[in-house]
Amino acid sequence: MDNLTVSLTMWGDLRDDYNWLAWYTDMKRIFQMFELSITHLGVTGSQYPKKVVTVARKEKEILKKIEDGNLLTDFACYSLPKDYRAAVFDYNLLIYRESSLITLIVGKEYYETEKIDSCIEIFNQYIDMNRGQIYKMDRKDTPWLYAMGENDISFYKSLRVMKDL
Repeated sequence: MDNLTVSLTMWGDLRDDYNWLAWYTDMKRIFQMFELSITHLGVTGSQYPKKVVTVARKEKEILKKIEDGNLLTDFACYSLPKDYRAAVFDYNLLIYRESSLITLIVGKEYYETEKIDSCIEIFNQYIDMNRGQIYKMDRKDTPWLYAMGENDISFYKSLRVMKDL
């Protein structure tokens, strides 16, 4: 696994916070576009465990809770290898949505400009973007934390902005 990642992050105001089922359907489409499968989910809300769980064991339960009206505050979809140690570092593809951003982080080996352009179109259905970026970063610098606005920008030594949106 290459340590270099490419990320797409769109910051702004989410549209329709309750449309998590449509969101998940679109995420499955995106993972298929990258020829990967969603293997793990991370959801946060009052009725959900705050941990990363396998799709095989928990997908139906999580989707049922969403259908029943249990609200989420965030939703992450991961493609993780079988031998992963830490979801935050070992993903092939990670897509995360919360109240003020959507981010996609993919291993450089899976990156294609056309795929990222398609993701922008899909994400635009869910967010009124104030700003966005496509950037490269080493996994060890934790691109997810950059997307979340954690730390001063100087903390991210490997950050290379490819494009401002």
